[in-house]
Amino acid sequence: MSIRVALALLLLTVVGGCTPSHATGLRTSSMTRVEMCDLSLVVNSVKGRLRVHPTDREPVWLEARSGRRISVVWPAGFRIRFGSPSQLLNERLEIVATEGQEVSLDQTRLNEAAGTYDNPYVAHGGLFGACYM
Repeated sequence: MSIRVALALLLLTVVGGCTPSHATGLRTSSMTRVEMCDLSLVVNSVKGRLRVHPTDREPVWLEARSGRRISVVWPAGFRIRFGSPSQLLNERLEIVATEGQEVSLDQTRLNEAAGTYDNPYVAHGGLFGACYM
């Protein structure tokens, strides 16, 4: 099986099993923090400003420089704290990003998904100084 096919199957499994938080609507995957992984950067990674709107179908997304909305499924345990500004929290309840902040999913490649609600990027690998697999 090619690496591309294996990655596509993994992403389908992860996205298919994504769970929206009942309290906030933030979609999360089964990706959890692991001790070690290759944290090298990937060319053409997903980047954008964190945007939040509590009553939106997808209350947390990234906005590309072009203004395009980028849907992301976050690792297990991630949460959003609505406020002024809203904050994205990791599984340890540490603030990892604030609304309006530039976010880089360094190991999530642009060609892994369409970045739409129905075909979102799955944040994985090196992320906010930790590793999620």
